[in-house]
Amino acid sequence: MTAAIYDDIQRMLGYAFMRSAFEAGILAAILAGVTGYFVVLRGETFAAHTVSQAGFPGAALAVLIGWKPLVGFLLVCPLAAIIIALLPSRGGERDQSAATGTVLAGALALGFLFSFLSSRSLSGSIDLLFGSMLGVSQTQVAAEAVVVAGSLAALCLGGRRLLFSSVDPGVADAQGVGARGNSVFFLGIASIAIAASITVTGVLLIFALLVAPAAAAQRFTSRPAWGITLSVLIAVAVTIIAITGSYLSDDLPPGFLLTTVAFAIYLVARTPRARLWART
Repeated sequence: MTAAIYDDIQRMLGYAFMRSAFEAGILAAILAGVTGYFVVLRGETFAAHTVSQAGFPGAALAVLIGWKPLVGFLLVCPLAAIIIALLPSRGGERDQSAATGTVLAGALALGFLFSFLSSRSLSGSIDLLFGSMLGVSQTQVAAEAVVVAGSLAALCLGGRRLLFSSVDPGVADAQGVGARGNSVFFLGIASIAIAASITVTGVLLIFALLVAPAAAAQRFTSRPAWGITLSVLIAVAVTIIAITGSYLSDDLPPGFLLTTVAFAIYLVARTPRARLWART
């Protein structure tokens, strides 16, 4: 049995499209793991969800006018992030949440309109929503690698200020580390991370890769360095399991396995034993 699985894995890695799937998936997982840690720490999961959904009208519009979907993602996701970051928050978190939800509703409406006007087939629209891990080209992998490297470099440069404003925004504001500026910076980076990964995971599944590993990691440890590392490791492991399981099963789509495994790890992280381990 073990030998048969080993032979299947060797055969799987012999296919160029499978190697591309692993490369693209791991790149997406690394960036999602790092970015997702701050998304969860800052309590901006709904904002990240809205930014990812905004990629749908961007991609649909790009297809409508004859551009590559990735161009639409890279243009619209950052625009949505900036709008959300600059929304007035005088009414507190409730007002901010309502305004973000309004942006989400508007984005979805535009997405349905552009998708309806486009001549693209239904299967193409499904790829936009759920991704196409097993249909990634080397050109897409190369483009994703450039975006991932640039995003990680930006996070490294602004990471200390971002962590400070995320952990204690009141003190950060008092010391001149503006929460609004950091929010614009971070959501901008998050939007690029989402846009780079969305062609692999799809609009709906990027949220699972962005949030579940990071949420689980923060249940296991409260130390930022360990938390970010663990978030990346979980995201990478989930991605590898999803792609491998999809190939070996022949029936289960990688997106389903990715979401299911990530959710299972999060449930494990919420157990009393995991909380006890986190305190040690």
